Amino acid sequence: MNIGDVRSPALIKKVKDRAANDGLVIIDAPPGTSCPVIEAIKGADFCLLVTEPTPFGLNDLKLAVGMARELKLPFVVVINRSGLGDKRVHQYCLHESIQIILELPDDRQIAEAYSVGKMIVSVMPEYENEFASLYKSVLENLEAKSDDWEFMERITCNLEAQKAACKVLGVPKGADMNSLKKAYRRASLKYHPDHNQDDPDANKKFALVKCAYELLAEDKPCPALLEEIKSWSGVPEDDRYKLDSLWGHFLWWREKFFG
Repeated sequence: MNIGDVRSPALIKKVKDRAANDGLVIIDAPPGTSCPVIEAIKGADFCLLVTEPTPFGLNDLKLAVGMARELKLPFVVVINRSGLGDKRVHQYCLHESIQIILELPDDRQIAEAYSVGKMIVSVMPEYENEFASLYKSVLENLEAKSDDWEFMERITCNLEAQKAACKVLGVPKGADMNSLKKAYRRASLKYHPDHNQDDPDANKKFALVKCAYELLAEDKPCPALLEEIKSWSGVPEDDRYKLDSLWGHFLWWREKFFG
């Protein structure tokens, strides 16, 4: 096809029709919300929206989010060239309860790699775990995908809970077991009710620490703690936290106490 050819949606449809339908198919859609984009993502199971932290990136992201929601497509966001601009993309995603699943820094090495056709992980192998984690998270949730919008709420809330748990314990994403245990011991000493008898919220903070550790160390929900957290009074109605979901109350109290 020639640049600007108006037949691109028809070509995209034909390519999709010929793609294997019994395995993983990744479709790299063009930017924006034009007809080729709509055709590319129509019928997809999941949408990964890639943006940059700039005014133009935020504007395009808002359009793409509106498009994905209109098509009832579950989606998460990846921020490319993170650190380049400001925090407005982050603030928008927080306000809209949109999960930022990965951030790639504004690194000259990355630009040099793809400018000569090399994969990032070939030049910077430390990113292999990040991309593997992204792939695993999407596939695991796709396996449990329902036919309604609850899937999007579940993946968003679960991933937000992992991010929040890291903040509670003060560990980076993907911290190993030894680091988690050390962080848990530090946080337990800091927030234990016996050491904070003048703090009326000490028991709540300690429960959040335990819940965060169980999530990150054992990779599973902690039902008893979550039920306890859900029973705490004082949580206002707030659509950002999906308070009817498994982790909604944990997310709200984490932000209140740990910022």
